[in-house]
Amino acid sequence: MIPPVPLRSEQLVDGKGSMASNWFQFLEGLWRGDKGNDWTPTYSGLTETGAATHTARYFRVSASLYYVRIRVVPSTDTSSTAATTYLSNFPLTVPAMGTLQVLNETTLLPIGVAVVSTNGRIYPPTWTTVTAPITICGMIEAS
Repeated sequence: MIPPVPLRSEQLVDGKGSMASNWFQFLEGLWRGDKGNDWTPTYSGLTETGAATHTARYFRVSASLYYVRIRVVPSTDTSSTAATTYLSNFPLTVPAMGTLQVLNETTLLPIGVAVVSTNGRIYPPTWTTVTAPITICGMIEAS
C-alpha cells in the first residue's frame, strides 16, 4: 500500500542533504505501486453448470480510488440476471454508486456494465449460458 503524502510542513530534504525518510517512503510507494489484495467473491443468483472458479483482486490507486478485477471462469457455463445476480462480499466500503465493465474474455467483447452499490454488492448485467471466462473490472470510489 502506498503511504500517505507527507504534510506540507515536512521537509523533502533533511539537515544532512539526504531525502527525509517520510518522503522517501512515499515516493518509493508511488514507484512500486500497490501489490493488490485478493479475495474470493461470493455470488447470489449466479447460475453455474459445474463449479465455476471465482477470483478477485483490488489495487489501491489513491486514498479513495481503487482498481477492481473480478473473474468468473466457468467449468461448463454461467448465466447472470441483471438486478438479481450479485456479488455479496465486496471487501471495501463504497460511498457512492459506480460501474465496472464486464467483458467476455474469448470474444473480447463487452457484455455490459456491473453496478457497484453502496450496500456492498456488485450487480453484473445479464448474460446467458456463457462458456468463456468473464472479467469484471474498472475504477471505483471506495475506502
